[in-house]
Amino acid sequence: MKKIVKFVRRKWKQIKRSFKLIKLKFEGNKYKRWYGSEYGGFFVSEEILKNRDQVIVYSCGVGNDISFDIKIIKKYKQSKIYAFDPTPISVKWIESQKLPDNFFFSPIGISNKNGAEKMYFPKNYGVSYGILNWDIENKDEIMVEMQTIERIAEKHGHKFIDILKMDIEGSEFVVFDSLDFKKIEFGQILVEFHERFLENGKKKLEKTIAFLEENGYECFAISDDFEYSFINKRFKTTEK
Repeated sequence: MKKIVKFVRRKWKQIKRSFKLIKLKFEGNKYKRWYGSEYGGFFVSEEILKNRDQVIVYSCGVGNDISFDIKIIKKYKQSKIYAFDPTPISVKWIESQKLPDNFFFSPIGISNKNGAEKMYFPKNYGVSYGILNWDIENKDEIMVEMQTIERIAEKHGHKFIDILKMDIEGSEFVVFDSLDFKKIEFGQILVEFHERFLENGKKKLEKTIAFLEENGYECFAISDDFEYSFINKRFKTTEK
């Protein structure tokens, strides 16, 4: 009987979460604003950024579109963007750009461990290298340097990051699984989930969203292409 009760409660929570996310897709936070191009952008909650002396952003996975980062820099003059992408096409593209002084790029990947790791290159996705070999016809692979969010934050002396933005082709799940929220805090977490690459993707996505909620991060917006935006509940306004 207890197992049945637990099962019903779990399913009810899943239903409520799904309904809430659907509702957010059409309503969301009144302070949300779209930053960046249609392809490379995310919803941002401006309310918690307006009184910040300096906005620190970790932009993980930039490809050949830094429109999100440029919008942040234009809006918040004292911002600092720390961008990361190890894919050769992205590195070459970044080298060809005239970048703002407060945009700092590192050709490394974000993972749950530090050191060299293998990445795969799907034929039909120009800049989308990832640690998941989900293209069975793929023959292209490279070794790249990976670092954890914690290692990067420790190196720069950051214990609080205003925005963590991740579009890292499936690696987001292993990053969240290992992220220590006691060591580092975020104002907002913006992420494109790639659950479609995983066999049990829907279940993994639900588990990850629940994990973020348990650690104090609530989804406040979802784009038409299902980029999710989470806000730290400590900074969430009570105003409707």
